[in-house]
Amino acid sequence: GFCGCFAGSGDGEPKKDRYILIKGAACFVFFDEEAPSPKYAIMLAHMKTEVDDSRVVLESALGDVDYCFVFKNAEEAQKFASAVAEQAAIGEAEEVKKRLGHDHLLKKRSSVKYAQSIAAKKAKDQPDQPITAADVMAAVPVDPLTNI
Repeated sequence: GFCGCFAGSGDGEPKKDRYILIKGAACFVFFDEEAPSPKYAIMLAHMKTEVDDSRVVLESALGDVDYCFVFKNAEEAQKFASAVAEQAAIGEAEEVKKRLGHDHLLKKRSSVKYAQSIAAKKAKDQPDQPITAADVMAAVPVDPLTNI
């Protein structure tokens, strides 16, 4: 897993430190170091990262930017990106095993099982994601006769 601290993305929002913990295929975001439970969770399966110095962008497999993390230094950013990549791959493999009916082959520690149950509940508390280019284009009416 990974445990660290990051600041907001700076997109007009004030930078506030947040605390993160990666456990299993989930990233838990805490608003302060003393918080008894995470504010929300991000499921990591099918996510990828783009690292630019101390900034890490978490994207869906389709390339939509979902989250931006700014760390105190490039080393922490790289550690976070590596942990996300590793746990995303594990999460994707687990999904495939479940789909193929091989649930019984999943050997997880009880702490990971518990973390996944919390993540499933806290994933609903994620902040609204930004509008994607695909969302914008889907709302544009297309008149088939104007392209002749």
